[in-house]
Amino acid sequence: MNRAGAAGVCCLMSLLLGGGGCSSPDTCSELKNYRRALEVLDAGIEAMGGLDGILSLESVTGTFRTQVFHIGQGPRPGEPAVLHRMLYRVTTEITGERILVEAFLSDSSRQAQFTTLVSEEQVVHRLADGSGEVEQGRAAAAPFLHSLPMALTYLLEAWSGAKSLRWLGQRANDDKAYNVIAYADHLGTQRTLFFDSKSARLEKATLVTNQEPFGDIIIESTYGDFRPLNGAVFPWFTRKKVNGILESEFQAVTVSAGRPSLHTPSAETRGPRGKTTSVPTPSPPRSVVVERVEDGVFRICDVLPGYHMMFVEQEDRIILIEAIGGVDLSRLVLEAIASTVPGKKVTHVVLTHHHDDHSNGLWRYMQAGITAVTTPGLASFVDDVASIPRRTQDGRKILVAPMIELVRDSRVYGQGRNRIELFDIGPNPHSDEILIAYLPEHGLVFLSDVYGHRDGVDDPEVLLPFAERFEDLDLDVTTVLTAHTAPVSIEELQSAIAAARARSSMRHSAGENRNRVG
Repeated sequence: MNRAGAAGVCCLMSLLLGGGGCSSPDTCSELKNYRRALEVLDAGIEAMGGLDGILSLESVTGTFRTQVFHIGQGPRPGEPAVLHRMLYRVTTEITGERILVEAFLSDSSRQAQFTTLVSEEQVVHRLADGSGEVEQGRAAAAPFLHSLPMALTYLLEAWSGAKSLRWLGQRANDDKAYNVIAYADHLGTQRTLFFDSKSARLEKATLVTNQEPFGDIIIESTYGDFRPLNGAVFPWFTRKKVNGILESEFQAVTVSAGRPSLHTPSAETRGPRGKTTSVPTPSPPRSVVVERVEDGVFRICDVLPGYHMMFVEQEDRIILIEAIGGVDLSRLVLEAIASTVPGKKVTHVVLTHHHDDHSNGLWRYMQAGITAVTTPGLASFVDDVASIPRRTQDGRKILVAPMIELVRDSRVYGQGRNRIELFDIGPNPHSDEILIAYLPEHGLVFLSDVYGHRDGVDDPEVLLPFAERFEDLDLDVTTVLTAHTAPVSIEELQSAIAAARARSSMRHSAGENRNRVG
């Protein structure tokens, strides 16, 4: 037997006997990498209270004061807006199998503005008015969940899926050195964990996911203000960044541990880890409902809960107004339009404004060869959306060459009965540039967010600047369609404007009186 053969037999025997030998340098390196990742994870678990200490928590309930800078919702692209400061109550099973999030406007609020219940099977969002949305699959909630203080859950996930662990080396960041490992969660998503090289605590976690309209994004959560909790250690502060931009901060007010108490109106079912859990009843697949408004004028109702679109048939084409829906839902929208008006193609999609909930289907429409219609200030935004390649499920990379047409103040599409006139009614605090669509032959106008917005129909700061511009246009309107409400009459819009002006005047007068007293 030659030397190489003898060495191979010795390595095999060593492995069988538990000696940890390697048959090649590459194999040896991979095994060392895995073992190093295990060492870092084990040290991190011990630093956070040990495995038994973490598991003994069973569930954690925390009340957090939050401020959210909603990326993609500012007046201009790239500028986050302070969307809200709220109180969040988060209850999570320590394993992360079920999580309940309740959001309140203030410490004294009794009714949650919205609740989100996450289980292994689905995600259920419910608004204060009782309307709700069910998403099949937990992957849809991954960006949302990553903002929550779930450091202990990630440790348990990595521990239970240890065979996917990889050591990524040591990195310096924020004047600290971190030991970095990665693992694949049960959805197959890679999470990267950063452990402080001195304390061994988990202080940062990152996740790469997809979030339209910009495709792949990286979400980073950092943890601080570690405090004892029933023998474990829990971070009272969490900060979330998206592509390096601050998105939210969570500061705990109270944190407690105990038995899980997540109640849902559902049947008992056998969970994936062999436990009996209570999960929401699955809902049927989403369908797209098209409603005829006039000849050749159609409304797409609740393309997402509380979101409506519109399309108009013209002689040689169809024009779609709003780019709502994400990649898969936008495909369903195009299929619904094709079955409603066979033989004609959608040639243009009107991007009323850049906010992510109104542009998250834009890439899919451009990928279908549809021209994006927008304002001059959003041309670079459309280019940016198109420039990021997406991959199909079979791994193919798709690039889009955008076709863009710009509306400078106003622009007309088509002739005759279904002629569309687009107007930029900005600047507006909601969005510097924002389009409305007017069909003069039908006395119909489509408005997005300046009126009928879900966050406040009569917000004077948004409604009144729009009203001034709208009245200057002097359009002959009888019916108002909006992106978020049922159709209303022009009288209802005018009444809302008058009420907003009255409230604004009262606030202004009250402010002047306070100044006089002062």
